[in-house]
Amino acid sequence: MCSSDLVQDALYWVNGYDKPYKYDFSTVTQITAAPYTPSLIIEHKGLLIMNDVDDKTRIFYSNFADYSTFTSTDFIYVPAPKSYDGLTAFAKLNGVLYLFARRNKFQLYGSDNATFSLDEASDQRGTFSQESLVFDANYIFHADDDGVHQFNGTESKNLAKPFLEDYLAISDKSTVRLEIYNNRLYVFYTPAGGSDNSECFVINLLLDKYESLDKGTYVGRTFSRYAQDDIFIQASNRVAAL
Repeated sequence: MCSSDLVQDALYWVNGYDKPYKYDFSTVTQITAAPYTPSLIIEHKGLLIMNDVDDKTRIFYSNFADYSTFTSTDFIYVPAPKSYDGLTAFAKLNGVLYLFARRNKFQLYGSDNATFSLDEASDQRGTFSQESLVFDANYIFHADDDGVHQFNGTESKNLAKPFLEDYLAISDKSTVRLEIYNNRLYVFYTPAGGSDNSECFVINLLLDKYESLDKGTYVGRTFSRYAQDDIFIQASNRVAAL
């Protein structure tokens, strides 16, 4: 799994196998000072926050606005060391960092060691991976075994209810990938008997309604949220093409 974030005109990414990387659009450098190997990364309140793939309940973070420097005491266990349910995704909403596990999620308040406060989120639903979650300024959207949820920081709404029977029939829901574009939530997945994501539920967020089931959507990765030219980029999972 690969995760990335764009911070101060530089791209930081992790792959779950190596220390983090930084690309300033001229040179790629590895952040070897990172104490652990991460698979998740996000910038939050001037800190670059990552997880630890070896201890799946631990997050660690850089010094403030110094994303290549780390202090040995700057880590937090979510919710406790060696918990059975490891972290799967990060998201931000209204100044709060949400830390998702497979079956649960937690909220981290504060901005440094002196003010950090960790608690369970009001809605106890997790998600499969960073790819099965997407967020904007108003909501966090995430998939789990029971549906696709729109979370506002207090409560969630299951957007999959209009097609819930079809959603529940997905044999491997960990294949679900979410993306937002043009006021629509795209839910890519692998149908029963398939080997790749090839179908997609489309939810119109502006009209609050299920819009369509798109087939033949062999999409492995998407990109739209930071695009400057209003283009929805979809990467094929069958050929090397966009």
